[in-house]
Formats: sequence, structure tokens, C-alpha cells
Amino acid sequence: MDMIYLLDLSFVALLFVIAYLSRRIGEALMIQPHYKLFYFSAFLITIASLLSIFAKGVDGMERVHLIALGIRGASSLLSLPVAVRYWSWLFNEDMRG
Repeated sequence: MDMIYLLDLSFVALLFVIAYLSRRIGEALMIQPHYKLFYFSAFLITIASLLSIFAKGVDGMERVHLIALGIRGASSLLSLPVAVRYWSWLFNEDMRG
């Protein structure tokens, strides 16, 4: 279960990079600032990771780990439509060949 903390940290770093790049693309394409949801997703993953860490040594806290996994999943689902909004032009360019 310790590997999940490294994955959380990696995903948070990835979300920050994607948020930065999406902000730059959004400014160029004049898109509304939906990239801020990436920061919110990173915050949710941090909360989920902290929940897992604090519940690790306490008996009877299995449900907290499930809640933390649910928060991680919700954060991923929140990020997906935002990523599609900002990065869909790449797929269109690839299809044109």
C-alpha cells in the first residue's frame, strides 16, 4: 500500500504540469479557465493520500481507505473532461494526418 503514496505524488505533479500547459493553451485559444479544476483535482488527491496515511495505523479504519480510493477516482473523473476540453485539438490534428 506504500506504493500508492508515490503514485499520488506523481499524479499530483503531473496535474500541476498539465494545469500549467492548459493555462498557456487556454490563453492562446481564449478558452475559459477550466484548467483550475486540475489544481482542485490535485488537492483532492492530496487529501485522499493524507486520509490514507492517517488511517494506516488505526484499527477499524478500512472504510477510510475505501473513501480515499473513491476520492482518487472522483478526482480522475473530474480531470478527464477538462483534459479533453483543452487537448482535443491534438486528436483532430492527428486524424488529419
